[in-house]
Amino acid sequence: MIQRIFSSLRDLPFIRFILFFLLGIFFQINLNLELKIYLVLLLIFFILIVLIYQKKNISKSFVDRYLFGLLIYSVFFITGSILVIFKSADKSIIINKKIVAEGIITTPPELKEKTVRFVVDLSKFLQNDTLTYSEEKILVFVSKDSVSSKLQYGDKILFNGKASEVVNPGNPEEFDYKRFLFRKGITSQIFLASDKLKIISHNKANPFLSFALKIRTKLSNIYSKNGITGQEYGVLAALTLGDRSGLDSEIIKSYAISGTMHILSVSGLHVAIVYLIINYLLFFLDKIMLNGIRIGMILKMIIIISFLWFFAFISGLSPSVNRAAIMFSFVVLGNTFNRKIGIFNSLASSAFILLIINPFDATDVGFQMSYIAVISIILFEPLISNLFFIKNKILKYIWALTAVSIAAQLGTASVSMFYFHFFPNWFFVSNILVIPISTIIMYVSALLFAISFIPIISSFVGLALKYLVFSLNYVVKSVEYLPFSYTSNIPFSLFEMLIFSGIIAALYLFVKHKDSLFLKMSLILVIAYLSNSILFNIQKLTRTNFYVYNAGYKSAINLISPVTNKIFVSDTSQTKNSMDFVVKNNLISLGKSDFETESIFKDTADIGKYIDFEGKRFLIINNKSQIKYNSKFKLKVDYIILSKNIYIEMEDLKRLYNPDLVIFDSSNKIIRIERWREECKEQNLKFWSVPEQGAFCLEF
Repeated sequence: MIQRIFSSLRDLPFIRFILFFLLGIFFQINLNLELKIYLVLLLIFFILIVLIYQKKNISKSFVDRYLFGLLIYSVFFITGSILVIFKSADKSIIINKKIVAEGIITTPPELKEKTVRFVVDLSKFLQNDTLTYSEEKILVFVSKDSVSSKLQYGDKILFNGKASEVVNPGNPEEFDYKRFLFRKGITSQIFLASDKLKIISHNKANPFLSFALKIRTKLSNIYSKNGITGQEYGVLAALTLGDRSGLDSEIIKSYAISGTMHILSVSGLHVAIVYLIINYLLFFLDKIMLNGIRIGMILKMIIIISFLWFFAFISGLSPSVNRAAIMFSFVVLGNTFNRKIGIFNSLASSAFILLIINPFDATDVGFQMSYIAVISIILFEPLISNLFFIKNKILKYIWALTAVSIAAQLGTASVSMFYFHFFPNWFFVSNILVIPISTIIMYVSALLFAISFIPIISSFVGLALKYLVFSLNYVVKSVEYLPFSYTSNIPFSLFEMLIFSGIIAALYLFVKHKDSLFLKMSLILVIAYLSNSILFNIQKLTRTNFYVYNAGYKSAINLISPVTNKIFVSDTSQTKNSMDFVVKNNLISLGKSDFETESIFKDTADIGKYIDFEGKRFLIINNKSQIKYNSKFKLKVDYIILSKNIYIEMEDLKRLYNPDLVIFDSSNKIIRIERWREECKEQNLKFWSVPEQGAFCLEF
């Protein structure tokens, strides 16, 4: 049986190639080796390949045959690693410089509550009377007003200000924003008042994408002109056009809890619907032949691919819809010219092309979820559908939708819990209702676009569309309020994700091939998973930690013990919800998602806040009056935390205390920390700067 599985892999060459290619990408991303190492290895492998290939008995020699294959896979591995090096962003040359710069807006401006955010591709900048030509990307934030709100993709702008490095807060388990932007080629950012920016000209970026965005804007205006506003407009624009700017936090939360968030992102599901619709309507072309050539199939392929990319075009050519369009284009090509190639080879081929363009896509959650969901549906849907034989057409259709939803969730559940620590318990109920309604909405939207020039008819269609979206939102919100609608704060590590995925794969192979070996494998993995859970819970009961988080110009000190999880804050506006972004992922990973907040200096402003924890004494100071200069002996303190830009010299601090470490928390300004840092060096005091070095972590 094992031999049969491995032999089936021999018929899927791109699967094998992409696996080694992916391994090379992840290897370089995590280890960051130098290019010359890979070039030397690549040269050695090519020489060995040539030597082995020249041997006449290669097909007869077991060693040569398998060594040849291993060398080929190694070349793919190294190619993936080298691509990461070439696609990595160079160090910015404008960081910490006051510049006057010229560039083009290359992403659609995002309107936030107080700012407008976009990426600019620089062409040149002036600094200290020196003109430098540069092609680097910079993330720009402009204060929001009537002028900045009108900025568009493709605008050529002139601006002046001081660029800064994109920094990461450095809190444990927090989203790595710096690495996220680095993988998009961005290492610097700048914050501007709107009067520091001037539009020079328009339509200077990619003309194809500019035209696509203009089409999307015109189509969204059709919705507005036909009375579709509010949450209905936000959901409709996201579902059909890929424009999520009209979505509010309330509706996003509802779709996330109901397990239908994928509806709000034009991606694989929407492209799949377009593919299925066109493929079904053109069924009559399958049998048209001309001189033994399936001319009908070729014509059908051209029409389907054209529609897929037209849909991607009107959706603004976002990365997710481009990915889905490429994926299904390869599937259509494979089905048309060589049915033996198989859908898995087609999917692997499309992934290979995308990763050559941008190897960092391998780390993108959307990329991973898209391919895993499609593969899961292909593998599991037939097995789930065949569990029950249903004659009634309506019930059969409902069960088919349920089977697709369950199949997708089987594959993506572990990945979703790893990244988001969240699982929608009623996903199968919501998808049964949401997918048919959303499909109808896409049909009616297409009709509205087609007849938009006829005011009376389009207004009726627009009204029908509005109530359809209202019904969709109503279903989603109803599922949200069902009991036990979701499970949150799930501590799910990378190891658990891999084990869980292995269990699902082993059970699939057992059901598919009826071999008890796979059942035994799944049981072994279940034991490993349970053992890991038991160990985690033991650690949870004995874990004791102390953290000083980087909380953005505020203080946040976390004490964790088997019976306590308390966060001391310096600002009463720091509510539990506002602290979630800083501490949530770390606490989930420790199995301590619930916490209490308390003011640091409550009733102790005159003497400082002393915290005795696990045999260590912590002193928190934010006021000079807390320092007693007339003390005749040094007070016992293990750690001192300086807060709120207190004016104090390290010489005075050392005279009164003899701490093991002085910690500058995130409520202090960098300019004050720089002075403290120099004084600590003079006084031979060890220190930790939270704004610069990230959160201070102490495990007892």
